[in-house]
Order: sequence, then C-alpha cells, then structure tokens
Amino acid sequence: MALEGTATQINESVIESIEALANQQRLEILIALAEKKYEDGAKSAMSFTQLYDAVDCQSTSQFSYHLKQLVGRFVVDTEDGYQLTYAGDKVRRALFSGLYESSQTFDPVAVEGACPNCAAQSLEAYAADGQFIVECRACVTPVVSDLFPQSIAQGRSTQEIVDSFGYGIWAKYMFIRGGVCPECYGRLDTTVEQRERGDRSMSVSINECRRCWFTVYFPIDVLVAFHPVVIEAFWQHGVSLLDIPLWELFEYTTTENWNTTVRAAEPFSASVEIILDDTEIRLSVDDQPSVTLVEKIERESADGGRK
Repeated sequence: MALEGTATQINESVIESIEALANQQRLEILIALAEKKYEDGAKSAMSFTQLYDAVDCQSTSQFSYHLKQLVGRFVVDTEDGYQLTYAGDKVRRALFSGLYESSQTFDPVAVEGACPNCAAQSLEAYAADGQFIVECRACVTPVVSDLFPQSIAQGRSTQEIVDSFGYGIWAKYMFIRGGVCPECYGRLDTTVEQRERGDRSMSVSINECRRCWFTVYFPIDVLVAFHPVVIEAFWQHGVSLLDIPLWELFEYTTTENWNTTVRAAEPFSASVEIILDDTEIRLSVDDQPSVTLVEKIERESADGGRK
C-alpha cells in the first residue's frame, strides 16, 4: 500500500494545532461557534464581542490570545465574523461524540444471523474495550467487530445500539465502494486475500486508507450481495439487503444455495452461484475487486410458465 504519511513525517504545524486545543476557553470558543451554526445555519458567524460573551474568560486580552491560537486552523475570520473551519467542526463533533470519554460496555445479547466460520446460528453481540463485537458462541469466533463511538449508546437501548451498528457497517461499505475512507475521506487501496478460519477459507476484501491507515475488512460475499441483480433478486423474494445487518446476511451466504469457488488466488478470481427459489444467478469476482454478472436464470414453473 502506498502510504501518504508516516509518524516520522509529523511536522511542527500539526503539533502546534494539537497544542492549540489543550485549553478550556479555546474549546468553549469552538462549541459557541458550533451552537451558533446549529441555530442559524451554515452562513452563521459571531463577532468578537458575541464570542467573548459566550465564553468564560477573565479579560478581553486573554480571550483575544486564545482566539488567535485557533484562527487559521480551527476558526476563520470572515467579513461577517468568526466561523468554524472544517477542522474546527470536526474537533467539536469529536467532543460531542464522546470520543475522549471512557468506553461503554454492555453484556452479551443474542442476535439473529449465522457464523461464516461454522454456519451455526448462535451469535451474540456485546461491547468491550471500545469495540462492538458479534461473536459465535459455538466456535468462539468473532464474526464482526467495529469501533464503538460513545455517542451511539446515548439514548438507545441495547437492541437499538445493535441495530445502529448494522446500518453503520453498510454506510462504511458505501464509502468503500467509491474508494473513499469512511474516517478521513482519503484514498483507499483494496486487495483480496484468502484467509483461513478453522476448517474454512474466506475470501476477504482488505480496504486500507493511504492517509490515516484506517482499515476495513469485508468478505467478498458482501461485494456480490450488493450487485444490482442480486439486490433485485433478494427484493423480489421479500428481503431488503440494506435493512438486514451483515451478520444476518451470513444466514444466506453460509447455505448450500450460495456457493463461492476460488479459481485463482493471485491474481484473485472467483465464481459465485446464488439460488433463490426460482432464480439462479451466476457471477464472477476479480482482484480489483469487481463483480460481473455471468448469467441469470429464471426457472420454469410446473405449467411451463415463468415463475
């Protein structure tokens, strides 16, 4: 992977930017500007006096000093007043999301779905050490893991948290389909590898950001499932793929009606056959990775008509 930055390449401006945030009054300035933006819309701005009145600061000279440390990086001084930059708004959202708070946890709860490793339908979801995890009780294998932002737990029941992660994973996948990092919007490099898991092997799409190194792993079954023909076929059979979480998708991919045959490991090449009652779909997957429809067959009913 062609990395666009390393830890040894951090320049002085980055260090100064982080140091600029290590002050309560400066964070209060960002929050005050964010509240103004929330109330008045994207064109909102605050004058020096309005900001000073909104922040707990002992003198205008002290406030001016703190504001100066933010201008250019996190705040922009416009003709209409002070506004947040993208970086400033990003910091504010990180504060509100609970990024810097201690990790939330919840005890294991049973969830529907199947294990891609052993096909057992004995999954449970839980949160620990800043991670959301879906694990198979039968083979004690993690099926899904994702970062656990604290904001996802606020005002939600355990089941609602689980459901939110189900949708959140698909949101990440939509970014990845476009080669965009879900974290920093940088460029992604994608490779496909065969991973051994117990007695089974799994073809995995590995998506790594060149900029921030954020990495997301998806089975190639996900790429296949979101081919338009496959989405349509599931919809016609009463299943909306975007409304079921990844672990429930495995209920279909682990059956005999979903068969993946790896033709070559390097460069990667595979064929996939999916049978949904009267519909048979054959597709191919390459190392890009891209999915191509090979054939779709509608079986005839007993009276000779199409089902």
